[in-house]
Amino acid sequence: MFVSELHKRKLEENVSAYAIQPGLVKTDIGVKRTNWLHALAWKIRRSGGVSPAEGAQCQIFCASAAEAKGQSGLYWDKCKPKPSAKYTYVEDERARLWEMCMEMCGIEDFFG
Repeated sequence: MFVSELHKRKLEENVSAYAIQPGLVKTDIGVKRTNWLHALAWKIRRSGGVSPAEGAQCQIFCASAAEAKGQSGLYWDKCKPKPSAKYTYVEDERARLWEMCMEMCGIEDFFG
């Protein structure tokens, strides 16, 4: 929702924004600042994931591939744009999320 709204509001045509699903990546992010049971569950779960290099492929693709150019504001999975959940297309809700984020971060003019 945020990326779609950013795309709509951005002032520069040559700037792109992408929402990217990297998949389950084998990192330690799920074991930090947690209890031992949660850390163990994460270690077991991530065993089925991909390497950080593989998890970064879609980000690299969107940043560099000609096929991604001009497709700003979309949700990407496995180097392809993919429909996001239905509620993410509700323009009033996207605008509401944007305004809430601005307020919570103390930003008055994001593009100013």
